[in-house]
Amino acid sequence: MKSLRTISMLGLVGLLTCGLYGQQRNVKQQTQGALILIQASAPGIGTIHTSAAILSVRIQDKPDAGEPGFMLLSDGSIHRRSSGEPPADQYYVNGTVVSDKKFQPAPDATVLGKGKDCPKMSENPGFRLLESGKFMPMQAGQAIVEPYVEGCRRDNTFLPKASPTIHQPPKH
Repeated sequence: MKSLRTISMLGLVGLLTCGLYGQQRNVKQQTQGALILIQASAPGIGTIHTSAAILSVRIQDKPDAGEPGFMLLSDGSIHRRSSGEPPADQYYVNGTVVSDKKFQPAPDATVLGKGKDCPKMSENPGFRLLESGKFMPMQAGQAIVEPYVEGCRRDNTFLPKASPTIHQPPKH
């Protein structure tokens, strides 16, 4: 059962014609295949229970603005600020946790904290991608499409190059 949402009634093909059609109301829905069960309520009408085949439903949820957080560069892990502060002995970047696997660095983000630097850039060089947290080995001619920090991987740990900075991919 999905939570209470605001659903636009346009596109329900005459469903809920008791004054709700074309309006937005709180609707509880449960989807079963191509059939949707709807319970809606509106002032002066009461509660309506119905089911119908749906051509389309436009969900108008507010986009999730995310939650303040940070990414540890050593392993690319994403953490919410509400869970605690970054370790003092590691490099990290501030930003917004969009989901468990998606991070958005702050527009003015810099690499913060302290940690070990990559001793030699010839040692498994690559990039820590700052939206996905993935390590990407350096390859000639590859296109990088998200912000990144340059460094190397050693013993399965990312080490940024000395004086690490955030690089933005070229805009096309």
